[in-house]
Amino acid sequence: MKTNIHTLGILLIASSVTLFSCQKEELRPVNFEEKSQSVHRIPPKEISKWKITSFIVKGKYESNETSKFENWYFQFYDNGLVVATKKDQKVTGKWESGPLFEIKYLSLDFGGQEPFLELNSIWNVLKETSEYKYLEDTKGGDGLTKDLLFEKL
Repeated sequence: MKTNIHTLGILLIASSVTLFSCQKEELRPVNFEEKSQSVHRIPPKEISKWKITSFIVKGKYESNETSKFENWYFQFYDNGLVVATKKDQKVTGKWESGPLFEIKYLSLDFGGQEPFLELNSIWNVLKETSEYKYLEDTKGGDGLTKDLLFEKL
């Protein structure tokens, strides 16, 4: 019996050493800007520059959140980057646009940076022209509706 326990112990130790001694590839976060620059040999082209002229959150009460984005302008680039700029401050995010189940959308993702966290969503494009884009988000699950209006600079 002692021999079986002793043998079992040796097997467990050998298995553990083998399991944990394998070299693992070091994982590091992907730097989105670095990756996009390495993929695109030429600098990304700015598609357009916009500002938020209305941001309303509706629920039990209505709240005008437009002032959070006062003096910020948004540059959309053809490589999927969006850069929000206010004086010497810059916040970089990602954007994507297209049809989804026959509904046109604009997806924005600025990560966890306030106040841009509130813009992170897949927005329904309700109406658009070459001068403005009127967007709506109802997907928060919290019963809120967000209306966002971008106007071209």
